[in-house]
Amino acid sequence: MLLKKVKMNKITTLFPDATYIRRRDKLISSAEQHANNLYGTKPKRIEGSSNKDHEQVLLAWGEKWNMAFHTEMNRLWNIKKKSPPSYCKCSICGDIHVL
Repeated sequence: MLLKKVKMNKITTLFPDATYIRRRDKLISSAEQHANNLYGTKPKRIEGSSNKDHEQVLLAWGEKWNMAFHTEMNRLWNIKKKSPPSYCKCSICGDIHVL
């Protein structure tokens, strides 16, 4: 993660870079859709199954879904970070913002 050093009251603190967060957050829906296409949405409990059986199903599904989601997020981010960021002029404050 990209971090920004911010000095406040003689203390330097590291904060996540807001531009990084905005650019990465835009990839979430695509990565979720990819994981859902591969492994479906969270499985519902099958009638008559025990709690233990359902927990095992959820755990197995969750491991696969999370791996697919994070792999896709990283793949998309590697593509995104190679492309230059987009900019726009804010109609409210007039400043230039990174999208």
